[in-house]
Amino acid sequence: MDLKTRKVDNVIVVYLHGKLDVHVSADVEKEINRIIEQEPQCNLLLNLGQVEYMSSSGLRIFVSTMRVLKETKRKLLEFLIQAKRAGKSVAGYGAPGKGNTLLNYCGIRTDFVDYTVDRNPYKQGKFLPGTHIPIYHPGRIKATKPDYVLILPWNFKDEIMRQIAYIQDWGGRFVVPIPEVRLYP
Repeated sequence: MDLKTRKVDNVIVVYLHGKLDVHVSADVEKEINRIIEQEPQCNLLLNLGQVEYMSSSGLRIFVSTMRVLKETKRKLLEFLIQAKRAGKSVAGYGAPGKGNTLLNYCGIRTDFVDYTVDRNPYKQGKFLPGTHIPIYHPGRIKATKPDYVLILPWNFKDEIMRQIAYIQDWGGRFVVPIPEVRLYP
């Protein structure tokens, strides 16, 4: 089995060539997990075009990766449920495709995230596809003072936390959902 990677923008393409069987599947799984941990802001694409044979051990890689993704979903939902039960407000920051994909995958709607904001004026006044979460100007965060701000373009978390650090003035906290749910002061 030959494994090569190539990064194209924020996508890491993993090219697999040869036989994906019991002899190599553990090593391939470790490499995929390493990529996910080191590059959580990137999307992962597995190119299986040159895989000649795949055993059940090879299929286990995909099942294992799905378990990791499902656990991320559960943890995000657990956090949001606990926050809402405690009477806390949650706003989103950003309206990127990957953040919207996460919200749709998790079934998150306005019952968990009141609204999101985006600096792009063309997105303001519209709704996130599928979730129907409204998109406003970033000034809405100052006006409504949410308890939590869920950062949807998580690969820009540091920049966003600097831009709206003022949420700490009222005790607001940042939530970064990927690679695992993490709260920042």
